[in-house]
Amino acid sequence: MQQLISLDRVNIFANDCRMKNKLDKHLRDTKTPALHLARQVGISAPYLCDLRYGRRKPSPAVAERIEDATGGAVPARGWLK
Repeated sequence: MQQLISLDRVNIFANDCRMKNKLDKHLRDTKTPALHLARQVGISAPYLCDLRYGRRKPSPAVAERIEDATGGAVPARGWLK
């Protein structure tokens, strides 16, 4: 039996992919070590890695701290949709 995929679920997945790509792009473009950004944000390096590769989604507070630490390059609202 074929399963139907919810469009909401597809949109959430696509949004998560965009955000992890923005985070990864910011780290590459600014040549910022992930450990340095994790310390700025106040999270562990493994947690940042999980965010970077789409394995986890940040809390609203962490998303805001990521936005602040990246100078707006990775907007909090993108994680929170």
